[in-house]
Amino acid sequence: VEAIGGQLWRLRVEARPSRLHQVRHDVVDVLAQECPGVDLSAAALVVTELAANAATHAYSESGPLEVDVVCEPDAAVVTVRDWGRGFGPSRRSLGIGLQIVASLAEWFWIGGVHPTEVKARLPRTHAG
Repeated sequence: VEAIGGQLWRLRVEARPSRLHQVRHDVVDVLAQECPGVDLSAAALVVTELAANAATHAYSESGPLEVDVVCEPDAAVVTVRDWGRGFGPSRRSLGIGLQIVASLAEWFWIGGVHPTEVKARLPRTHAG
């Protein structure tokens, strides 16, 4: 995970199911160190679901995946970005993974095509 500046960290990997464990570990590690007060169990599930969606649905083989973490005073915003197929017209009905994300995040947003971005805002129970 690379510190970009300010309160922004970025992880760049290939979108492969075999990388999901490492993506989850690295992002949760940044959250634990830099964004105290974020529910790390919820964050782990959100990151896993968003990265798994990209690894499973974005590419026919594999391609780039970026995960950004931004620490705000009262929340962390996790953005998962890929340059694959995008959501298309099926965006209206969320799959179970995105329903889980929606239930755990304060809000989440899907946008873009190249890249496709999904952002989830995870509240902090206290500012560190």
